[in-house]
Parts: sequence; structure tokens; C-alpha cells
Amino acid sequence: MKKRKSIKVAAIIASTSFMAMAPLIVNGQDISVDMPAAIKAMKSGQWEVAQATLQRVTDTYGPRADTLYGGKFGNIYYDKGRMEMKIAANFKSAGDFPNSLKFYNMAKESFGDCRRFPTDEKGVNRYYNKAILYWGQTDQALERYEEAIASYDKFIAERDKAKDSYNVGMHNINQAICHFKLTPAKLDKGLVFLETALKNKEKYKLPDSAIVSAFKDFAAAAIRVKKEQMLVDFVNNNRAAITLDPYKMFQFTPFFRKYASQAFSKNMTEASFALYALMPGTTETLDDLAIRKESLLGYKNSGLVDSKINPNDKISVSQLKKDYDFIKASAKSGDPHELLAFRSLANTHETEGYPRGAYAAYEMLELYYNKSKDREDNLFNLVRTSSLVGEVMNTEKFGRRFLELFPESKYKDKVRSMMLISLFYSGEYEVALKVATDILPDLTENTKQHDLALHVKSGSLYYLGKFFDGHKDIVLHVKMYPKSDYKIAARFFEASNLARMQNWDTAAPKLDKFLADYPDASTNIYIPFALYDRANAHFAAQEYEGAVAKIERIEKEFPGSPVEDVSMNLRGDVLRSDGNIEESKKYYIKGMEVANMTNNKVVSGESLYKLVALLGQETVGKDPNPNVQDAIPFYDQFWKDYQDSPYKAQVAVSGVPALMAAKRGEEALTNVQVVISEMAKQERAAGMEGAINTYGKYYLQSGKTPEELKAHFEDFPDIDNGDKRARALLSIAV
Repeated sequence: MKKRKSIKVAAIIASTSFMAMAPLIVNGQDISVDMPAAIKAMKSGQWEVAQATLQRVTDTYGPRADTLYGGKFGNIYYDKGRMEMKIAANFKSAGDFPNSLKFYNMAKESFGDCRRFPTDEKGVNRYYNKAILYWGQTDQALERYEEAIASYDKFIAERDKAKDSYNVGMHNINQAICHFKLTPAKLDKGLVFLETALKNKEKYKLPDSAIVSAFKDFAAAAIRVKKEQMLVDFVNNNRAAITLDPYKMFQFTPFFRKYASQAFSKNMTEASFALYALMPGTTETLDDLAIRKESLLGYKNSGLVDSKINPNDKISVSQLKKDYDFIKASAKSGDPHELLAFRSLANTHETEGYPRGAYAAYEMLELYYNKSKDREDNLFNLVRTSSLVGEVMNTEKFGRRFLELFPESKYKDKVRSMMLISLFYSGEYEVALKVATDILPDLTENTKQHDLALHVKSGSLYYLGKFFDGHKDIVLHVKMYPKSDYKIAARFFEASNLARMQNWDTAAPKLDKFLADYPDASTNIYIPFALYDRANAHFAAQEYEGAVAKIERIEKEFPGSPVEDVSMNLRGDVLRSDGNIEESKKYYIKGMEVANMTNNKVVSGESLYKLVALLGQETVGKDPNPNVQDAIPFYDQFWKDYQDSPYKAQVAVSGVPALMAAKRGEEALTNVQVVISEMAKQERAAGMEGAINTYGKYYLQSGKTPEELKAHFEDFPDIDNGDKRARALLSIAV
């Protein structure tokens, strides 16, 4: 009887194989009944049934196994261990980790028992080496990575290459994962295993999920030890292998989002972007899921089935349907999964002090995900970050959009302020004026918002040179908000605006009081500008000493200020009025040099004009100017580099005597003719009458007769009958 049982068990063991899991309750009485039932359960994938049956066999016969069955009983422990591993893996995927640990430990114990029994006449257990391999897998599952690596290495060293077959691809994946978990010491070696698996992906028939799982652990390890370039290079070199079909890749979006954020938090910006780039888009994922879903029509079960698109592709019908419904709903709601990535990226950028990156992320949210339930917050943050990075035109554009879409938002006052401040202080005065003018009627007076808007409107009018139009608003702002946060600027605008309107008598005391009330340059940035305006007021009143005193303050106290160049020109004017030609010339040249350093071509053009006018005078007193040709170098420099200068007409006219003296009269007259024709096209161009009279005077001096002048003026080049003002002035000149 004992011999018959032994033969039966040997036959049972010989037919043992691997399958997948489904629960079933089986009751058995003895080994002759239990073992066939266990084999049947394993073949049909009923892991729990097989495990329970084998457990009963080992519990019943284990203490007497050597006596009853000899070494062949080791096969039963081996199969029992495999069943426990499969059950543990299933529990782990379901989130029941404590239960899975119990089964992994039971599996490890069973493999140890298996190795105690020989299974052939030579005293060798043919499952011994495979038990070592599975022992390693159980240690890996139990997060005992050093022990797992030792078992894997032992299996490779001792296995019978003819009999002990194994999944080479998964072995490399498992080795890679274990090494990555032990980073930093094992990172490089783990990468060798992973790259070996990737290079032989098709040959080894590796499941996609295993590849991405190993890559996940590699990325986590690389981030942990800040090996950014290694991670970036790996992604770039293996992008095709680690980029799965969108429907599969979607399952790993939480991982990409998590580790991309972690990478950025460690200043691994390039690595962060590389990981975010691996996330599949909602549209392509939805399309891919729809195709897969269509290919599986007729399958009602929720298990794994072959894809009709790719025979090697196993698809979970239930998971596919679940993902499809989820993504479709999220896309319809305006909150797809990549939106979370952009928001996370924006938050990370801001945390790391990189507002431009956050601005770019918020811009993507507004451009492509503007149906999101969080659009109000996203759009507000876009306005805020655009203001921070100086994208002032977008601050205005998105700010207007925000106020139109969310007029009652808790952020509305902040948005208005950011729009106005960004535009005004970046010099976009035209747009700032329009925004301030538009929103002022909707603001309550005597509020900070109204104060700011009125400041921006009046200040923009001042900086745009609309001095007469802006005077009313400038005075109103000073009167309404004497304690405004912008009171220093408002007081300056009021006094300076009067100077720009050449209302010198009123401007002078206002400027004096402004300078007296706010003498501290650390809080009053307008002091040099006010000094320049006051110097002009002194000059207009022929108070030359006062003008020079103010200009000297600018030179000594505010070197490099924006008005340094024009103040040098003004000092040249003062000296010229006093008859000091050489000193005047020196300051005009100094003004030009300062303007050239800041590339202020308007002021340097003014300096050249003043030099031509100073040195190119036809007479000095009543005598001819012996040095009139000294103006020519400055004239030529102007005519070469300053064709767009507002002083072009003045230079053309004032330079005629010098060019006539140098026998370049035809050139001089041609240049004056050009500026007359250009001014004829402008509305109310200043200086045209003087230019025409000068031209006529020197035209006659060139040897032309009055009749020729009359004919020439009646048919003046480039002036047609529509240029009525120019025509009238030409007729008067004749």
C-alpha cells in the first residue's frame, strides 16, 4: 500500500504546472484524493484552492514525509510555495499587504522545505535551483533586497542550464528593481540590468507594466541621489521602450506626476520636464481607449483577453472600460489628468522661486484647459505671474478676460491693481491709460483702487506728453488723495506738468515746494527730474545763476540720472545765452557723450543740432563767422546717423551757412528741400515757414533769379495740391 501511494504521488508531482487564480472550495480526505484535486486547481488557475489542498497535505503528511514518500515529497512543498506566492501577489495588488506578507513568508518556508528532499536516485532535487529563484522573488516582495539579490546570483551561478529554464527578461527586471531600491550603492549596476532588459524587450517578451515599474524605481533612485543627467540620458536613449500605448501609459500618470514634482523640488528641472513629457495626453488616450474598447466588443467578462490589435497584448476589459469612462468624464468636465500635472508644475516652480516657469504652466492651463472648474484660480494665477515676470501686455489681456468672466470674484481688486501697476511701471502708458480710463467709472471714490486708477491715468497722460489733457486729472489726484501711497509722484506730476506747459510762474513755486517737502533721495526718485524742470524755469526767467545751481546739483548728487544728458544741453544753452561759445560747445559735446552711453538718440540728436546751430552761425555780431565750417563735422554726423531725429529740419536749416562756405551749397539746399517736403505731409509741422524762407534766401544766393525761384516754388518737388498749408507758405515766401 505504501509503495502504491508513493508511485501515485510521483505521477501527480510529475504533472504539476503553473496557472492563474480563482477561488473554489474543495474538500479532500487523503493524499490520493487531495493531490489530483490540487493539480486540477493549479491547471485551472484556482490558486487558493490548490494552496489550501497542498497545505492540508503537508500538514497531514509532512511529519512522516520522509518515511512515507521519500524525497519526492519536496515537489509538493515547491508547488505549495508557488501557490502562496501567487496568492500573495494577488492580495498585494488588492491592497491587502499584511495578508500578502503572510503568504510570502509561507512561500519562502515552503521553498526551504522543498530543498530538503531529493527527487531522483542521485539524491538531487530537480526543483532545488528553481526554489532558489523563487526564494529570491519572495525576498524581493518582502522588501529584503540584499537577500533577494544574493538568491538571484546564486541561482544564476548554480542552475543547470539544460534543465533550469527561467524568464531572462523578468530576471533582469527584478535584479534592476532590487538594485535601484538599494541606491546609491547599486544604481549603476541596476541600470545595466534594466538596459539589458530593454535592449531585448521583444526577444524576452517582457510585459510593459514590468518595464515601466522598473523605470519608476530607477527614476526614484536617480532623483534620490540627484543623478539628473543619468535620468535625462536614460529617458532620451530609451524613450521608445518606456513609452507605452496611451491607454497603458495612462495608468502610470500618478507616478510621472509625483516624481516629476520631486525632481523639480531638487532643482532637477530638465529631469522634471522629461518625466512630465512622458504623460499621455487626454485626447490621444481617449482615442486609444476607444479603439481598444471597439476591438473587445462582445467580451462581457472582466478578465484578461487578447487584443485584436496586438495578439501579444493582454487587456483587462473591466480596467479598460473604467479608464475610458473616467477619462471621458474628466475631459468633458475640463479637468483631465494633464491639468493636474501643469498645476503641480506651476506650484513647484513657484516654491522653487522660478515664477517664469509657473507663468508658462498657468498659460498652458488657460489656453488648453479653460473649461476647468478651477479656471478662476488658474486665470488669477496667470495674471499674477505674468505681472511678476514683466509680461505686462499679457497681464492686461488676461486681466481683462478675468474681469469679464468673474466680475464678482474675490480676486477682482487684486487683478485690477496688477493690471494697472504692471502696465504703468513698465512704461506701457497708452494701454495703462486705456485700462485706467475704462475701470475708473466702476470704482468707488476714496478707495485704494480708485486712488491707484486715477494715479495711473494722470501719470500716463503726463508721460505721454499730453500735458494740457492731463492737467485736470493730475490736479484732481493731488486734491483727492493727499495721503496717497503715490503722493510723491502725484505732486511731481502736478509741478512738472506746469513746467511742460511752460507755465513757468506757477511751476516754479510748485517745484520749489516739492523739493522742500520731499528732500530725501532714498524715498523721492523724482528729485533730479524736478531739479531739471526748475532749471528750465530759471532759464526761461533769465535767472542763469539759479539754472546753473540746479544743474550742478544734478551733476554732483545724481550722476548717471536719466536727465543728466539733457541737463548738459541745458547748461550749454545757458552758457550760449551768456555769450560763452567755447564753454557752451563743451557742454553740448558732454551732453551728446552721456546720451550716447545710454543710446538716447533723441538727446544726442538734440546735442548735434545745438552744436550745428552754435558753430554754424553765418555771423558773429555784425561780422561774418570765420569759423562757420566748424559746424560741418557735427552736421555730417547728424545727417549720417540721425535721419529719424525730430531735429532734422532744424539741422538742415541751421547747417546751410556752413555748407555754403564749404562749396556744398547744392547739397545743403537739397537737404532743406527734403525736409520741407516731409513737413508738408505732417499736420501743423513746426518750423516749416522758417525752412521755406531759408531755402528761398539761399536759393537766390546760389545764383538763381526771382523768376526761377517763383517757378520752382510753384512746382516744388514732392508737394502736391493737397498740401495746402505748404502751398500757402510757398506762395507767401515768393
